[in-house]
Amino acid sequence: MMNPIIQFFKFIYLSIKVLVIVAGGHGGTRNA
Repeated sequence: MMNPIIQFFKFIYLSIKVLVIVAGGHGGTRNA
């Protein structure tokens, strides 16, 4: 039972996670 809304939020969550990791890797590991 995969809810499209849950899939959507999971996708956004992963995208933000990747952005934070990339930004942290390029701008210093401050929140890692």
